[in-house]
Amino acid sequence: MLSGGGSLGAVQAGALHALLEAGIRPDLLVGCSVGALNATFVAVDPSIERVDPDLASVYSSTGFESFRERGPQFVQTIEALVRSRRRGLRAFLGRIDGEPAATGMLFDVRPIGGLGNGSVRPAFRGRGLQKALIAHRIRDGWRRGYRVFFGETENPVSAHNMESLGWRKLYDEVDWERAT
Repeated sequence: MLSGGGSLGAVQAGALHALLEAGIRPDLLVGCSVGALNATFVAVDPSIERVDPDLASVYSSTGFESFRERGPQFVQTIEALVRSRRRGLRAFLGRIDGEPAATGMLFDVRPIGGLGNGSVRPAFRGRGLQKALIAHRIRDGWRRGYRVFFGETENPVSAHNMESLGWRKLYDEVDWERAT
């Protein structure tokens, strides 16, 4: 049982990491709050890596599988953003069995961490990978000193994942566009 409590999550993560490195894998993990984040990460068993500029095209094309409705310019825009590493942007790529499966960004909006661009390729959905990426980005932000995080989504599945991890909805946003 992994309990809640902000700083306790870091202790749990370290203990779980040590167990996994020693070849000890729990048969069952149950958690609440930050404990649920850590349990999810272990259960999914993904490889999550920080994306450097060399992997920007892999990251953007992986994300495009979830955001096709945004058009082909999405790939070039995201790739340029990842390459720029502007303002503390961190991009993460989740792999399962070595294959790119999911994406997620952590934005530096000091003193707040922003989560965005979370996507999971259709072939890998339903395995808890998005929750693992949310947990990974929060842990990374926590190590960088963030104590408040925000995320935005229009996707009901993503909203459900965030709610199940203890996030709460603050407001609905309306987007406006002006025809040229």
